[in-house]
Amino acid sequence: SRTSYTIPGGVTKIGKAAFSYAGNLKSIIIPNGVTEIGESAFSDCENILNIKIPDSVTKIGQYAFKFCSSLISVTLPAGLEIIEDEVFYFCESLKSIAIPDSVTSIGETAFGSCTGLTSIKISDSMTVIDGFAFYRCTNLTSVKIGSNVESIGAYAFYGCESLESIRIPKSVLQIGNNAFDCSDMDNNDFVIVGYKDTAAEAYASKNGFKFVDAQTHTHVFGEWKTVKAATCKETGTK
Repeated sequence: SRTSYTIPGGVTKIGKAAFSYAGNLKSIIIPNGVTEIGESAFSDCENILNIKIPDSVTKIGQYAFKFCSSLISVTLPAGLEIIEDEVFYFCESLKSIAIPDSVTSIGETAFGSCTGLTSIKISDSMTVIDGFAFYRCTNLTSVKIGSNVESIGAYAFYGCESLESIRIPKSVLQIGNNAFDCSDMDNNDFVIVGYKDTAAEAYASKNGFKFVDAQTHTHVFGEWKTVKAATCKETGTK
């Protein structure tokens, strides 16, 4: 029946399913010193509004905040390396989340069906975006993929029907099946911006998406337009 709870000092791990289905819980204070949040620790806490996870936490287990449907904001710890599978699955009220630069991998369906998300920035330290990671984030309009991502899994952005374009860096070597298939969008209207002779161009060609060469195009006020490459070779001031 409690609506708020403070984890006692000295606790280092929040155990598996410790607060799962605590339907009345609206706020939780996690003190510095906690190093791990266990699997399903807060799953189905449908009334929690905000979570601030201290920097002492280095591991968050699978499903930790799954079905926290009222969760509006989350502060992730600066040293977190992996966002596990389904950690924030169906957190439909979550509007934005800052992914720390320390994160190198986002697990399967980690943010699946987070229909409130409108933008996501993936840092340069990340190398893997697993399958279904942002599956059916239907209001997602902006995605920035870091320059060291190597793999984008199958269905990673499937059903992101508000996403009209995406820029894929040269570092991406593999893009899984249906990674960017947006169910309510004509494939011919979706734009992949990338580099010639890369996985991005091959994926666009295979799936019938429009491909825009990042080296000869620029983005201006929501539209892509062709620009001429710079030809001036003189030195001096401009």
